[in-house]
Amino acid sequence: MAAEFSKAVELGLKLSKRIYYGKGAPTVSLAPPRKAEMTAETESYLPTAVMVYAEINEPGVVDNPDVPSYQPYVHGRCDPPVLIPLHMHGVSVEVDCYLDTAFVTVSGAWRVHCVAASRSCYCRIAVPMGEQGSVLGVEVESPFKSYSTQLISLEATEDAAKAASSKDGFLIKGQIYTLRVPQVDGGTMLSIKVSWSQKLLYQDGQFCLDVPFTFPSYVLPMLKNLVKKEKILVNVNSGTGNELLFESASHPLQISSSEIVGGLLLQSPSLDDYDQREMFCFYLYPGKWISTKQLRRGKVSEWIQTNFIAEGGTNISAPLDQAINMFSKTVDALPIIFLITDGAVEDEKDICDAMRGHLMKEGSYCNHYFLQMLAQIGRGYYDAAFDIGSINSRMGGLISKASSVVLADITIDALKHLDSLEYSLFIN
Repeated sequence: MAAEFSKAVELGLKLSKRIYYGKGAPTVSLAPPRKAEMTAETESYLPTAVMVYAEINEPGVVDNPDVPSYQPYVHGRCDPPVLIPLHMHGVSVEVDCYLDTAFVTVSGAWRVHCVAASRSCYCRIAVPMGEQGSVLGVEVESPFKSYSTQLISLEATEDAAKAASSKDGFLIKGQIYTLRVPQVDGGTMLSIKVSWSQKLLYQDGQFCLDVPFTFPSYVLPMLKNLVKKEKILVNVNSGTGNELLFESASHPLQISSSEIVGGLLLQSPSLDDYDQREMFCFYLYPGKWISTKQLRRGKVSEWIQTNFIAEGGTNISAPLDQAINMFSKTVDALPIIFLITDGAVEDEKDICDAMRGHLMKEGSYCNHYFLQMLAQIGRGYYDAAFDIGSINSRMGGLISKASSVVLADITIDALKHLDSLEYSLFIN
């Protein structure tokens, strides 16, 4: 899906060269970065910030809505449709950080600059999100129409119209959400507001906020004396009252503390809430203190090259049991086992039951849900690489989490005296 999307944008940029902007209009290079600067990400045309595209099925509709170029008619159709990035006329981002979660809102204006005034096209919005991103809502305003997203229950999908419209949205690489806006006339200015939530990365006593907010040059309007309008606002509620330290080079956010910091937040329900139970949030930041013990690699690499022969099968049970038995008598450190696999297994339930047994006794495509459940049972972390280009970054993030300070064996005695309790545990 990512390759098809990137190819559609590449073809759309080539098709947009037929647009005439008048004499003296500025020019923008459409060439990708130089080879020395290329990476697996920059080589493609995947969005690195909220973007809006015109979906073009008929090449003949591509023209300047203000100054028709009267170019020769282009025969044929684009199948699948190509994507032309729309010009952006201002953008702002507001981020509200609460504990380990960030709520991001991006607002901006995009103009359908590439479709003749008498024609129309569908527009596609692409929303790249940060770690564990989840879309909260999208609002679109045009001079004559307005649109907004809504959650659709399983029962509501029985409605054919709603079910059909819900298929307009899909994920690319697991972290870029796209959805389509119905027919938009050429020259229309779209005001779009997108909201999502994502996790703050925590390592060595610091929180890092990484919001996709890098725009390519070809989204800049072809205007003389162009004034770039960008606004970035970050609100932080750490809940600790400790000192906050900021770095301005690339807009990271960090909270620094060398001690274990914790707190308790209480919230009473509103009068009109049908659920009148009290709510609380208990949080702990482990700080920077860390003591690690690493096993010697010795001749491990040589042994793997000599004895490890891939035969097409996926056997997780045997190596996992052996690794757990190796660490079963560890008392002076918190053991961490890395399980890396690209295969599917048939004994998923048996593996999960075995993991539960170890903890109770001692203290086609890969099934992501199984690995996530296994990590939850083992009190560990889970991640997945959806393409070859992201393996290094996802592995780096997984190792980074494992290298951070870990608080283990946490108990809350006060909860034992409650008649009923419903709770969720979040590990960052």
